[in-house]
Amino acid sequence: MNVDGSTTRKTFVVTVPETGTETLDIKGVRVHIADNVVMDDGKFGGITALTRGVIIRKYTPEIWPANESSEFYFNIKSNLDFQLQLDNLKWSDKAPSGQYGLISDWKASIDDGVTCRINPGDRVEVIIQDDLTELISMKMWFYGHLVIHDEG
Repeated sequence: MNVDGSTTRKTFVVTVPETGTETLDIKGVRVHIADNVVMDDGKFGGITALTRGVIIRKYTPEIWPANESSEFYFNIKSNLDFQLQLDNLKWSDKAPSGQYGLISDWKASIDDGVTCRINPGDRVEVIIQDDLTELISMKMWFYGHLVIHDEG
């Protein structure tokens, strides 16, 4: 996900086919950034804090299709935002031949079993709106389970 979205934003999508009997219950999101420079709260990874940010949202087209309504989750502009808006920020120091790292995650279902349900036609979008190409890498993992509904 270390792409340039500064001119034309780049969107990564998690979706469920519009037809079918499956839904996706997302239990959480994990983010990892690797870079070759020291990271701190005022940066995004090892680069300058972002101007527009990385947005994570749920988009449901059938609710308000005229204005592309979405359920907004996060807009991450700095490493501090990972701690404030997600959780469990951890730093990795550079090993002798390695890289600096940042990992953070958001759990939709802590103790109460609540998840982010993605119904057929819905999607979760990660929108990159700045230039992230100077990062060595940026990855996101959405984890949860597929729910198959019996039609009978």
